[in-house]
Amino acid sequence: MQSIKKQPFRAGHIFLTTGFLLLLLILLFTGSNSTQAVPGPVNGDGSSNFIAKWIDPAGNPVPAVCDAGWHEVPPGGATNATPVGVYIAAGKNTEFPDSIGMAVRGTDNYLYYQNCSFSGSAPCTWASNWTQLSGATVLSAPFTYVGSAWDIVVKSTGNQDKHNINWGSGWQGWFTDNSSWVFGTPTETTDAYGNDWEFRRSGSAVQYRCGDLTPLEPDLVTNHQAITINGSRTVGTPLTFTSTVKNQGAGPAGTESQ
Repeated sequence: MQSIKKQPFRAGHIFLTTGFLLLLLILLFTGSNSTQAVPGPVNGDGSSNFIAKWIDPAGNPVPAVCDAGWHEVPPGGATNATPVGVYIAAGKNTEFPDSIGMAVRGTDNYLYYQNCSFSGSAPCTWASNWTQLSGATVLSAPFTYVGSAWDIVVKSTGNQDKHNINWGSGWQGWFTDNSSWVFGTPTETTDAYGNDWEFRRSGSAVQYRCGDLTPLEPDLVTNHQAITINGSRTVGTPLTFTSTVKNQGAGPAGTESQ
């Protein structure tokens, strides 16, 4: 009888033990395969760190939108200075030919770059992945231009020497040059496909726009209206005038309304 009474206890014990082991295995399996979001460092102003948001290992390419409207450069992020960009023609660079080369100074004061590559036709495609230029933090906003290759000029935070890189066939490191380079913030360029480009800092975000950015100006010739106003005034009396509008383009020649 005693053995009969102990059987339910042993069966329940085995059931609980087996269930616990299965639960433990499930937790171990799911834990090893889950991706934990690790919060990046936070800047003094409480905003997310530049690196945490801007460097995307996946780097999903995103086509540029050239509708003359402002768009954020993917994958997003923040900058503490005006972004700059320049068109890199083929023959001037073998690593990023036929692309818009863009450089920014991040909120961590390191320099980052990204390219929007055309591959022979427009629109270009953003890499959607910012790459940090190794080296010390920089004091000045970047200045970029195309000389013999794609050049980026900055000023170091230490001795404030000017440094530049020259991309001919790849990364060639930083070079110190104390000449009187002219610094600036070139915020516009033109590609080889007839598109104008402008770059700006909106809040802390980096934005671009491209397309036909020619300012619209009123065309008085195509309005085809000539307005003549004749008036006279006597002190103490209201001003009276008559107007004649000649609709030279909207109706028969010489038509007048009064």
